[in-house]
Amino acid sequence: SAHVRLLIALRLNATDPQCQRWIDKTLYALQKFDANGSFWADKWHASPYYVNSAALYALQGVADDLAQSRYKWIAKTQNDDGGWGYLGASTPEETAYCLDALLFWDRTVNRVDLKVLDSAARYLMLHVHDARYAPLWIGKSLYTPHNVVRAAILGSLFSYYRWASS
Repeated sequence: SAHVRLLIALRLNATDPQCQRWIDKTLYALQKFDANGSFWADKWHASPYYVNSAALYALQGVADDLAQSRYKWIAKTQNDDGGWGYLGASTPEETAYCLDALLFWDRTVNRVDLKVLDSAARYLMLHVHDARYAPLWIGKSLYTPHNVVRAAILGSLFSYYRWASS
């Protein structure tokens, strides 16, 4: 995730003459990490949806092959309940990351199946008031930064309703 976040930061402030060289080095590293060709794992989060959803923002337009493989993996792994969950069951946090990434893809690359987006939003609405979330963050043990997860869920729902009303 450090390389994905670095790429996002470099793309936001590409005014330095060295920036393209740094972007190229970061992309080279990400391509080397691409062992399975569909998703990356992260040492700070138990779910690969965390880093791969952010990767769609970072890669789109600079490494479209990597972005496309992440998109395909996210799109094909949605659960029947409308959510996403790498460890067996859907979680609101992972679903929020995926919905946000797919809305970005829909706005900037290609249309995403409306049923996929709607069912994800329905799943999140069913869980928007959950008092506890799955511990997916990795420190010395698994934990949940409640406010961070809640913000991801609410932000994703806000993006969805703004997208749906446009």
